[in-house]
Order: sequence, then structure tokens, then C-alpha cells
Amino acid sequence: MSISYQDETAEERAVRIDDILKKNSSQGVCISCLEDIRGDEPMLETIHGPYHDFPKACIEGRPGFE
Repeated sequence: MSISYQDETAEERAVRIDDILKKNSSQGVCISCLEDIRGDEPMLETIHGPYHDFPKACIEGRPGFE
């Protein structure tokens, strides 16, 4: 697997790789579902720790959150 395309410049490759790393980087671990919150997922920071923000799929279906 190649990390560069034949027709892209070094600058374009750096931007593309930075974008991939940002999308796959973890912002933290949701204290509700204990899953990583990835770079493109909304996050709600609280005094208790980070949660997945709206639509809060990690807490849907749990008792008290219907």
C-alpha cells in the first residue's frame, strides 16, 4: 500500500495525511459507552469527563434515556 499518489505533490500528500490522522485521532474516551470519540465526532466536555454529543447514540436505549 502506497501513502502517495503518482500525481500528487509533497504538499498535497502532507495535507491528505494530516486529514486522515485528524479523523482517526481520539479526542478522548466517552465516559458513558467507553468508546473513543474520534476527530470528526461531536463531543460534550463535562466535569465528569467527555461524552459523545448529539445525537448521543451511546446512551440511546439505556434506562432513563428513552
